[in-house]
Amino acid sequence: MKKFTVLLFIPLILLCGCARKQISDTKLYMNTACTVTSDCDEKTLDGVFGLCENYERFLGPDSPDSDISFMNYYDEYEISDDTREILLKALYYCQKTGGKYDITLTPAIQQWDFESKTLPDFNELNRVLYRVGYDRIEIDGNNVNLHDTDVDLSSIVSGYVTDKIVSYLKKNDAQNGVVNFGSNVKVFGKAY
Repeated sequence: MKKFTVLLFIPLILLCGCARKQISDTKLYMNTACTVTSDCDEKTLDGVFGLCENYERFLGPDSPDSDISFMNYYDEYEISDDTREILLKALYYCQKTGGKYDITLTPAIQQWDFESKTLPDFNELNRVLYRVGYDRIEIDGNNVNLHDTDVDLSSIVSGYVTDKIVSYLKKNDAQNGVVNFGSNVKVFGKAY
């Protein structure tokens, strides 16, 4: 019986010894904590956060030189391929929900004073509603015309970036990992 138990234990010990060491770090991007835990190397983990910095530059709603800021400011603007990809995904969900999800609600949302918890003036709200409507957005290649509306992609950006991080980790030989970017958590590999 002891011999049998020892024989069962040996493969288990060998398997435990083969597991790659996990590393983890957390940084803040787009006003959101991004935590990555993976069996990747330090260089790959640094690359993940470099990727996040890049996405923050052109997708961050608070970044003054992001595609989103320029698009909202100029109304007609040529966006990057990544911004086009995420904008098309967002518009797909706008259409799929029949407008229940709408990335152009910013003018109406700005009428609320969330700190004092007061409702907006009804007339003022009606005055800006003409600027709401995802169907106003025209995309021709990478050229976008918002037709006097504003877009806010923050509801979809963290999920998009989470998917990109996982793809990057896998391309760099990570076998296991957890990416937690805001409310988006993605797990991959056998150890999880």
